[in-house]
Amino acid sequence: MIATYQRTIFEKGDFSICSFKPEDENEPPQNAMKYGTFVGVGVNIPHSEEVKLNLEGDWESNKYGLQMKINTCISILPKTEEGIIAFLSSGVLPYIKSKMAVRLYQTFGDNIFSVIENDPDKLLSVRGITKKKLKAIQEAYTVNYGYQDLLMLLQPAGISVSKIKKIVDRFGASASEKIKNNPYILFTINSFGFKTVDEIAAKTHTPPNDPLRIMGALKFVLTEAQNEGHLCMQQEELRTAAHTLLNEGFDSEIVSTNEITFVIKKMALDGVLKGDNGYAYLAYNYDNESFAAGRVRAFLCIREKPFNVAPYIADFERNNFPLAEKQKEAIGQFFRNRFSIITGGPGTGKSTVLKAILETQFSIKAKSDVLLLAPTGKAARRMAEATGKEACTIHSGLHISEDTKLEDIGTVDADVVIVDEVSMCDQKLFAILMAAVDPKKSKLLLVGDSDQLPSVGAGNVLNDLITCGKVPVTRLDLVYRQGAGSIIPKNAESINNGNSKLSYNQEFQFIRADEPDFCFDTVVAQYIFEINNNGIENCCILCPMKSRGQNCVNEYNKCIQATINPPAPNKPEITLKSTIFRIGGRVMQTKNSENVSNGETGFIVEIKKDEDDNQLCGIRFDGKPDVLWYYSEEMQNITLAYSITIHKSQGSEYKTVIIPMLKSYYIMLRRNLLYTAVTRAKSRVIIVGQRQAIYMAVNKTETDKRNTQLGRRI
Repeated sequence: MIATYQRTIFEKGDFSICSFKPEDENEPPQNAMKYGTFVGVGVNIPHSEEVKLNLEGDWESNKYGLQMKINTCISILPKTEEGIIAFLSSGVLPYIKSKMAVRLYQTFGDNIFSVIENDPDKLLSVRGITKKKLKAIQEAYTVNYGYQDLLMLLQPAGISVSKIKKIVDRFGASASEKIKNNPYILFTINSFGFKTVDEIAAKTHTPPNDPLRIMGALKFVLTEAQNEGHLCMQQEELRTAAHTLLNEGFDSEIVSTNEITFVIKKMALDGVLKGDNGYAYLAYNYDNESFAAGRVRAFLCIREKPFNVAPYIADFERNNFPLAEKQKEAIGQFFRNRFSIITGGPGTGKSTVLKAILETQFSIKAKSDVLLLAPTGKAARRMAEATGKEACTIHSGLHISEDTKLEDIGTVDADVVIVDEVSMCDQKLFAILMAAVDPKKSKLLLVGDSDQLPSVGAGNVLNDLITCGKVPVTRLDLVYRQGAGSIIPKNAESINNGNSKLSYNQEFQFIRADEPDFCFDTVVAQYIFEINNNGIENCCILCPMKSRGQNCVNEYNKCIQATINPPAPNKPEITLKSTIFRIGGRVMQTKNSENVSNGETGFIVEIKKDEDDNQLCGIRFDGKPDVLWYYSEEMQNITLAYSITIHKSQGSEYKTVIIPMLKSYYIMLRRNLLYTAVTRAKSRVIIVGQRQAIYMAVNKTETDKRNTQLGRRI
């Protein structure tokens, strides 16, 4: 049925309920029509009256009446000058407003869509079209209009536009054909569930015991384990999990254990699966872990010449202040070994030791090449402030991207490489780091707190290195930062020791809030009080969950923005889906880019329009002098940051942290989560919620065990 979008009734993500006006009013059932329109429910529906849509679906009745469940929604490109200009400026394609649409039509006329599809570089001749804009325009056009076969195959399964874009990026023009031949290749792209892919496979008539389906299930099980932090699974556990998944929903066994075993052997022969010691890996996880372990062994096998560092430590103490015995031990350990680790909680003097090591290194060799690295921009900035030396992220320091492979890594020219906040490094990043540091050229020091949350990505690198018993490790245990009388480090130590009976005073407060509403209101009130007294950059709400329930990051951000930065006539704003960005807003980058790293925070300082009416948002990130400009289409990697997840807070420090703690967070509650949140505070911790939630967090540790073999391999 040909119809035109009229208005949005409800929207969440890619899903929306809309009203449509049919081209032929006799096509929809008459009891579905009201005032000349009908209601349709579906995903990826273009919200523009300028675009005619070819809708296919089923009519379903519910309490709201008869509605169309839209299975396929294909846009029909206009053919008249008026229609083409209206379509181009409708917002379906990014960066193109009315003025730009007119210029494009004046340049290419009725051939504009052919140019976008077949010869897009020609668009660069039009004023205002840059390479970055061209790429976004081309991607949007390709996803929405360039692959009709792919859309018809995937839209009925509810596959979002963003996922279709990932498919096109991965498989190109032959995406539809490849998926029809083997729909289970979709598991090579993150966020595809097995049931969804099974639904697509059913349309391609794939038998339920097809080896491709079995292979897809095995990959899916291992990928899901990887998403939970595991590098591998016990082989029998993998076989059992795949058997359950493949036979789920059937009345009898459709796929036998023998069939699964046969496919496992075939995948091993083809190098898709690898393993030893009774464990199975996806090949790249096995390769990353094996390579990193081998590189660590190479470091450990090189013996340093005997060196008396005591006179240099004495010089540092004369020029600065006395060092504790453990700090001296850490310095000596570094100069006696090619590879060593310093670990300890916040405030235990790790930064002081780094400063002493660097001063000693430059005293020994004045023109030393030293490379200071950290996983995030925040951690790198803190490292630079603490040492007085330049520091950068691992990605920028090694000139790598998210897609860099081990074989593409070149070694760095440095006498010393020091990496801070190593607990945040997953196995893939650690393997890349080890590939870049040659044990024959460089001395390597890793620094971090092994009691913090493990990395978001798979692996448990710092813990594995420490517990393997082969790497020289110094654990600093005296607290200096907060002062001898501070109870923040004492409570952090209690949490680490499994003791939920914490001490409370003005520095470390607990406010009881058994009801979710009261907890929410109390957290917001405490935040407002703190920022009014200490500044917004010195306080943050650290929440276990991003988007579940009332007491989550997203809801806190919405409420606080409405309270401290409400709309005003002279305050421009940008709306991206359900998020509103205004001047003065506190924001965070959520993905690494060329100029700013994932997790960096700042303020929106200006919102303006360019000559073609595209909105631009200017953000000044903390510690950076220049304003970075984002088009509204690029704001998907920016989020509000009055509240952030505890995972995102790693590598950060705040004068005050406010931590909601409720039993409803039970999925996330565990010891190192609470420890990480508490240790982000320099001066004050405020926990709001239920004592039982604190008890649950402190006494839950088993979920942090990850299947890795790095320590054994070393």
